[in-house]
Parts: sequence; structure tokens; C-alpha cells
Amino acid sequence: MTLRVDSTRFPAFWRNNAVVWVVIGLFGMALRAALYEAPYSIVALTLTLDTLAYAYTGVLHLCFQKLTIPAGRIWVVVLIACIAGLVAGLGQMQAAEIVRVVTNSFYREGYNVPFATVLFYGLIVTGWTIAYFWLAANAAVQSERLRSAEAQTAALRAELQRLQTQLDPHFLFNALNAIATEIPEDAGAAVDMTHAAADVLRDRMYNGSQILWSLADEIDHLRDYLRLQYLRYDKRLDYRLECDDAVLDRQVPRFMLQELVENAIKYGQRGADGRLLVDLSARLVGDALEISVRNCGRLRPEPGTTGAPAGGLGLVNLKRRLDIHYPDRHRFEIRHSDGFVVAVLRIEGIPCFA
Repeated sequence: MTLRVDSTRFPAFWRNNAVVWVVIGLFGMALRAALYEAPYSIVALTLTLDTLAYAYTGVLHLCFQKLTIPAGRIWVVVLIACIAGLVAGLGQMQAAEIVRVVTNSFYREGYNVPFATVLFYGLIVTGWTIAYFWLAANAAVQSERLRSAEAQTAALRAELQRLQTQLDPHFLFNALNAIATEIPEDAGAAVDMTHAAADVLRDRMYNGSQILWSLADEIDHLRDYLRLQYLRYDKRLDYRLECDDAVLDRQVPRFMLQELVENAIKYGQRGADGRLLVDLSARLVGDALEISVRNCGRLRPEPGTTGAPAGGLGLVNLKRRLDIHYPDRHRFEIRHSDGFVVAVLRIEGIPCFA
């Protein structure tokens, strides 16, 4: 990845840089106290040299924003740091000499260290430059990760919207076919079915961009859907909905239960009287929400498989949405038990992408 310094990643640069040079100034003042006799010389040198160093590193910051360093060229950063440190050291040495002349400052006897200023500020600015580019590279990596995460989130949200709207034509196709079939035989029932279908579609039309809603809203929508199916099957559909009050406020993917119930009705086995029973229950098991849908019948394996239960677009859609909303936090299974097919869904925690 090419390194390019972005000023937006350093919103507090000037404040932080000032803090750095105040700390360095205090450290330098302690060193100068051992080298100079006059206190005013120590203060004058510290204020002058560290103010210049602050300004110099500020200029470096502005210049570095225009640099683009290819990936892996660490030697370029080291070279820039060494040049910046050398220029700083030589410049500070000249500035220190001017201050000493103006203030008539003298070293303590035996403490005149040649090139001390060059070494002190040269090493500090070299280290400052390397740290600056390291922070810039780290900020670039974090920014790239954030952009990647945002893009992935946007893609998953778009997929959720697509999966949710994918069910609309599927439902509408089935509903219109059922109504068209009913019209020649019982026009009144066809009208009732049309009203019931309109109630179901109303939930889909309003707040269409909403991905989640409460389980109570899901149950209300499911009642409208079951009323339509009740009319479609000549009132030979019996259903029971049992939900603990403690789970009604839980947020769940919209139309999640409809897909489970639709599968139960589609593959359920009618009794001798032609009636079909569908039971739905929702309860808390520990901290997890467990939903079960039960219907009479036996598992019907997919063609070409040895025992996998059949399932149409609705179940495929549901499984993918569960993978997105509850990654590694859900379990879905369909099993046969005592003459009933039971679909059990257990989800933990709050869904992602609310």
C-alpha cells in the first residue's frame, strides 16, 4: 500500500506536537542546567531552540502531506528522517550560537561539549520523523480497514434488502394464483382473500426499508398471512400461536416467521378430514429466543438426497438472512417427532444490521 500522509488523520497534530516539544523542552532545560551557569541563558536557549524545533516540525508536517512513498520503501523514510535530523541539528547549532552571543552565555568549566546541539536535536528530529511516518502508516491501515468494513457492511445491508424484497413477488404470485382460482368457484371468498392479501402487502409496503421489527409486530403480520391461507384452503387450516410475553419485544428479521409457516403449510400433511394443523410457539431458553413451528406429516427429502428436508425459496432466503443477522449465533433444524414435522429456530443476542 502506498503511503500518503492525509492531514485529516492528524486532527490534533498541532496540539500534540506542542505537548511533545514542551516535554522535550523540560528535558533539555534539565540538561542545560548542568552545562550553563546563568539561569537566564538556560531559559533563553530552551525557549528559542524548542520554539524553533516546534515550528520546524510543523513545516515538516506540511511538507510530508505532499509526499507519496511507495510501499516497502522503508529506506526512503529513513533517508528523509536522517536528512531532516541533520538539517535540524545544524540549524539549531547556529541558533544556539546566536543566543549565546546575545545573552553572553558561558559553559561551566569543563562542560563545553562540541556538537552537543547537533546531536541532541538531530537525533530527536530523526526519531520524530520516523515516528511521524509510522503513525501515518498505521492511520492509513486503520482507515483502509474501516473503509473495507464500511463497504462490507453496505454490501450486506444491500443483500438483506434484496433478500427481503425477493419474497414480495414470490408471495404476490402465489396469492394472485390462489385468488384467480377461487373467483369462478366462490367470488365472495375471492374478495375476502383479496382483502387479506392487501393486509399482508400493506405490512410490506410501509416501512419497506426497515429490516427488523419486534416479534409482536411479526406475530401481527403472521396473523394476516394465516388468515389469507385459511381462506385459500377453504377454512381447513387450523393454527395456534403461543408466545411468551417476555419475547414480544425482541427484535427479529421481518417476515421471518412467515417463511417458516409457509413451508409448514406447503409440505404439511392433511388429515382424513382434509384439515391441516400448524402450531407456532416462541419462548426464552436461557438468553436465547427459541421458535418452533410444528405441522402434521413426515419429512420430505429433496430429490437426489438421502434425507435432507425439502424447502423452497423461503427457507433458502431465511437461512441466508440468519447467517447475516446472527453469525455463529443461531441454529436451525427440521426434524420429525411423533407424527409431526418440527422446525426449530434458536437465535442468541441482538441481530446485526439493525
